[in-house]
Amino acid sequence: NCTECTQFVPIIKLPLKLPFVQENLQKSKSQVESKETNFCALCGHEVNSNAKFCENCGGEQ
Repeated sequence: NCTECTQFVPIIKLPLKLPFVQENLQKSKSQVESKETNFCALCGHEVNSNAKFCENCGGEQ
């Protein structure tokens, strides 16, 4: 019985943490969206306005 208990404990804890993780993801996404975004002249990939190099192709901004 003890081995069954230890197997079920992580399953019970996970759903409690999931809503917090989802909230954090939504917050981080909204923070990223609020920043100015530019597009790389070489490949058209979205880059931050303060980035010096494109994350996708490495082109200098």
